[in-house]
Amino acid sequence: MSQKILSAHPPGATKSGSGYSGCDSDDSYAYAGSSYAFSGSFADVLSFYRAAAEKDGWQPVGEDTSPEINKKNYCFRKSIDATTAYFSVELLKKQEKGKDIKYDVAVSSSHEEAPADGGILC
Repeated sequence: MSQKILSAHPPGATKSGSGYSGCDSDDSYAYAGSSYAFSGSFADVLSFYRAAAEKDGWQPVGEDTSPEINKKNYCFRKSIDATTAYFSVELLKKQEKGKDIKYDVAVSSSHEEAPADGGILC
């Protein structure tokens, strides 16, 4: 599941680990992603990925994708190879004084129908 969006990151963000991928046989979906550390805010992260996602053809899931909304997970979707794929940006660790935030980006898809909000794929 190679997608350009997975290699995109804001300037100054550093990858934590080597990334991950796999298939969840219980829920029947494939996924791939990476975690990052970043010295800016989660609003900065989300702003970067919203622009990158839009440029790559991803559409927001739901109406509350504004960085001002106090949420930990934002999701986008697009059609890839006759299925709907979901791209998510998730805050893992809030910024603490003098420390970076931690966040995760992932793409997941399933050949089974997902709910309108992406369900577990978001």
